[in-house]
Amino acid sequence: MISIHRIKLGYVNSYLIKENSNYILVDTGMLKSHKKIINFLRKLSIEPKNIKLIVITHGHIDHIGSVKEMKEITGAEVLMHETEANMVEKGNTPEAVLTNKLLKMIFPSIKREIAPFSVEIKVSNELSLSDYGFDAKIIHTPGHTDGSISLIFKQKHAFIGDIVMKFPLLSGKSYFPIVANEKEKIYESWKKLIDEGVEWLYPSHGKIFSIKEIEREMKKKKIVTRD
Repeated sequence: MISIHRIKLGYVNSYLIKENSNYILVDTGMLKSHKKIINFLRKLSIEPKNIKLIVITHGHIDHIGSVKEMKEITGAEVLMHETEANMVEKGNTPEAVLTNKLLKMIFPSIKREIAPFSVEIKVSNELSLSDYGFDAKIIHTPGHTDGSISLIFKQKHAFIGDIVMKFPLLSGKSYFPIVANEKEKIYESWKKLIDEGVEWLYPSHGKIFSIKEIEREMKKKKIVTRD
């Protein structure tokens, strides 16, 4: 049995998931977001040291902004895809290529330098988290960035970063992220989530929603992906 808490950090979500007595934190928001995260923990009477793992869905600044502080406070290990782990350890972030035509004219691409931090667990394609006390796994879901990953629990909950976006303020009625380094891989990653038997999606922007919405979107657009 797991319990899930959505932590609203402005326009981006972080998630706190408890299984047995262990906690995972998914993403850390922007710079200084650690203050909001710690206040959230205090309200629930959760000791920061109970967070055993910090999973970073990808290396954009609104997801890694407070990693260093949360590592220091919790003592947790950080998990990322190896491609972007190697970037952040050098103080770099993946390029953000906008898909919105108007925004693309204004900002052809976005890339930031950061204060580097170490990543203890580097994932390639898939990783079981059973050794860390969680009945869950990490899968590679590229498209938004090369190193985007999703965290999937046995209970069919998936924490997906920005591979799907349901945030009208940014994406309108579209589920397609406004940033995609490899557009063709977005739909392949959607199909991968469907094939995993996921039922509920927990995005970094917007509210939780059913995988059935993505299935309908792909059917409506007659999306065919490679197996």
